[in-house]
Amino acid sequence: MRHGPSGGRAQGRKGARLHLAYLDAGSGSLIVSAIAGGAAGAAVFAKLAWRRVTGVFRRGSDAPATEAPAEADR
Repeated sequence: MRHGPSGGRAQGRKGARLHLAYLDAGSGSLIVSAIAGGAAGAAVFAKLAWRRVTGVFRRGSDAPATEAPAEADR
């Protein structure tokens, strides 16, 4: 069964589409926050992964050098 020249689609202007998206300030803020959070998470993941990969090739002890060397007595 054929539904006319448009093949069953809604008739009207040629190329007309039905848009059901609505973006207000809250939606835009949510999208921007999600993108920023994803970028920050990806940056932290990349930093940790890079340290894990390059840690294999580092010289020295396994403990991180967080303590300052002791000064000589005067």
